[in-house]
Amino acid sequence: MHKKLLLAACVALSVTLPVQAQELSSSTSDMSESIESSVSSETSTTETHMHMEHDESGELPEGLKEAENPKYKEGESVILDTDHMPGMQDAEAKIVGAYETIAYEVTYEDSQTGELVEEHRWVVHEETKEGQKQEEHQAFEVGDTITIDAEHMEGMKGQEAEITDVQETIVYMVDYVPTNEADAEPMRNHKWVTEEEVKPAEESSETSIDSSEDASTTSSSQDESTVSSNGE
Repeated sequence: MHKKLLLAACVALSVTLPVQAQELSSSTSDMSESIESSVSSETSTTETHMHMEHDESGELPEGLKEAENPKYKEGESVILDTDHMPGMQDAEAKIVGAYETIAYEVTYEDSQTGELVEEHRWVVHEETKEGQKQEEHQAFEVGDTITIDAEHMEGMKGQEAEITDVQETIVYMVDYVPTNEADAEPMRNHKWVTEEEVKPAEESSETSIDSSEDASTTSSSQDESTVSSNGE
């Protein structure tokens, strides 16, 4: 009797162990795939932002109004306190313009690469097809779908996007010097940073943007002097 019970227990164990091992292997595999998918998604989004073709035209959307009393004035030196793009955090910047509007953080699919661009900051109300049809501004809400009518970077214009954040605020167009490259050239007319994403610069400090412009002017003057000397 005892031998039969022992035999039955062995048979049951021999069936249970492989099943448990298979379930454990399947669970481990699913977890690994989930982690790889998450990392891949984050890497894709980072690479997309790193390889932006940045629009430096400074062109403003129709209907965008200048702010009457912005905290930071045109021409003022500031420090950026945001990381929309690599090299923005703590970068020295100069205010190009200040505008009162509604700013949207959006997620959309790049029309050229097919990649998902997540939580892009910012698209202003006047840069949406739906907003342009309104006689008076009525803010959209998180979860709404809008059509982007701006090209801060390639593959953006005309794309449908989901709103992931809404800010009624003052936005700034800025020139700034990226911090992630040595001797980086200034980025011109970046759109947009909100008032909450900017902090004062030290009054005594001269931004690298000013230095770059001065160096360019000096170089130009030297070139003209050399040409004049050679002409004599």
